Amino acid sequence: MGEIKTTEEIFQRGKQLGRTMYEKYIVCLLEHSKKHQLEEIVDSLRLTFTPKTLVKECLYLEKDDHYLLLFPVIEEATASYSKLYDRLSKQGILSISKEHSILEIPSAYKEAKFAYSCQELMQNNQIFFEKTGILQLFFTSENELAYSFIRSYYDDLIQPLVDYDDLKKTELVKTLQMYINHDLNIYHTAQHLYIHENTLRSRIRRIESITSRDLQKMHDLFQVMLGLYLHKFYSRNPS
Repeated sequence: MGEIKTTEEIFQRGKQLGRTMYEKYIVCLLEHSKKHQLEEIVDSLRLTFTPKTLVKECLYLEKDDHYLLLFPVIEEATASYSKLYDRLSKQGILSISKEHSILEIPSAYKEAKFAYSCQELMQNNQIFFEKTGILQLFFTSENELAYSFIRSYYDDLIQPLVDYDDLKKTELVKTLQMYINHDLNIYHTAQHLYIHENTLRSRIRRIESITSRDLQKMHDLFQVMLGLYLHKFYSRNPS
């Protein structure tokens, strides 16, 4: 058969097989359904979903522990994709790649796999790769989220503040978040927290002591901001 290297070759091969090919595709990974086989899910979509073209041209297969679905990017169907994702996510966890050219489908698969691995943190049945944001810094060679590293990072930096708050009945984590939200402005942060500026300065010194970070240094501040980003997830999913 030979190795296909260009878009033109792919379109030609598709024509030979009687299949319409598109310039761009989106890769979705769907959790294995306990109720329905992959073919049943796709057949149901093809019978009931509109526009028909979007699901008619869907390519699909079982890949590792997931169902892999490849949807063409069709401009006139743009408004229908969210409805499609809603339908699919009723079957289980669904991850969605960015749009990619037909030659970049392997990259789209990596994105979908990474997004799927973020579900535990993001706590959503639909995870878009483009919305995983800074978590992409922890993209492993296995195209998954480096949970052990992230947990260790969080435990070393933010968990001590959480533990201190629990023990002393203080609000260091909240104070830190507000301080950053107000661009490290003492006056505005104190006003927001309804505390005296000197009280705020005392809290900041305590925070810097516990975390061993100087919030006036950009490198340290970035580390703390990343820790707080992770705190959003771990505070609602402590395990």
